[in-house]
Amino acid sequence: MRYGEIDFDALAKRYEKWWRGELGRPIIPVVIGGADPGRPMPKVPPLSFATAFDERYSPEELLDRADYDLSCSEYFGEAFPMVNLNVFGPGVAAAFMGAEVNVAPYTIWFDCPYKPPLKELHFEYRTDTKYYRRVREFYMVFAQKYASRALISMADLGGVMDILASFRGTENLLCDLYDEPEEVMRCVREIQAAWLRYFDDFTSIIAPVAKGFSHWDAIYCERPTYILQSDFSYMISPEMFERFVLPELESTAAKLDRTFYHLDGVGQLAHLDMLLKSKNIKGIQWVPGSGMPERLDWTDVYRRIGESGKKLHNVYARLENLGAALSMLPSPDTLFLGTHWYPQEQKHNAFELMRAAGCEMIE
Repeated sequence: MRYGEIDFDALAKRYEKWWRGELGRPIIPVVIGGADPGRPMPKVPPLSFATAFDERYSPEELLDRADYDLSCSEYFGEAFPMVNLNVFGPGVAAAFMGAEVNVAPYTIWFDCPYKPPLKELHFEYRTDTKYYRRVREFYMVFAQKYASRALISMADLGGVMDILASFRGTENLLCDLYDEPEEVMRCVREIQAAWLRYFDDFTSIIAPVAKGFSHWDAIYCERPTYILQSDFSYMISPEMFERFVLPELESTAAKLDRTFYHLDGVGQLAHLDMLLKSKNIKGIQWVPGSGMPERLDWTDVYRRIGESGKKLHNVYARLENLGAALSMLPSPDTLFLGTHWYPQEQKHNAFELMRAAGCEMIE
């Protein structure tokens, strides 16, 4: 379907059937490029890591460019147009609370050059930083002009322990777990409280006009949702994960709808069983980690996730190898396929693959 013609009510119904295990196939989002946008390309560059915080470009200008870019594609299956605010960087809540922002062409990261002692660190919900004001303005402009035809993701607020590591440094924080565990837990509680207020703040802007909600992994939800993470947990034991990380994940997920967890790297597999027993985390996105060969066999990981009753985003699953991906799972309804992008000249082939997968949502 063309941009501006998406039937969000029908999309919501298909997602609901998938969550209930009644769709009979995976979620299959397919985007075809090469559509006629019907207007000239704006002169500003695309919304990206490089431009998101660049004050030479206003939110109005960058969202106009995002609107143009979305109109250059067609959306089929369970695909939907979305402005992805992950471009403000993973863990942007750290910037809201005073961390420095470091911008590179393809990423953004946050740190605190001066690493204060843990007892001197105190976190609170702040709205006085230029970074918070910049992100909030994007939501305001989007709600006023674009909410009828697209979604806007929740900003990548970050994992609570990852935010704390931005201020303390990873090595220092690892030592803190042993030396000052109660202070670590205090910081976790303070960051979580601020995190939830930022989430509610941005959600409240778009909720009155939103056609749905999503996050950087582009999974649709009728109600506010998020994909939680704790990349820091790659380096800690299951015992420490259970003490310092899992309670926060559970309590945060309880306040959101149909939350996924971003399981990033083989070092986090030690925590998988605890995550699968979680009452409030409903799905797992498994990412083997940077540089990890795709050919490695993760069948056991996929099987464990599927048999737990949780949903799975298998980042290696493609329409072209869907049979192999489904053979590892108890039900096709377990699987979320990440968004598939095809050029206009491959549109027919994409439709054939969708039909073979049982998806007729091509008109």
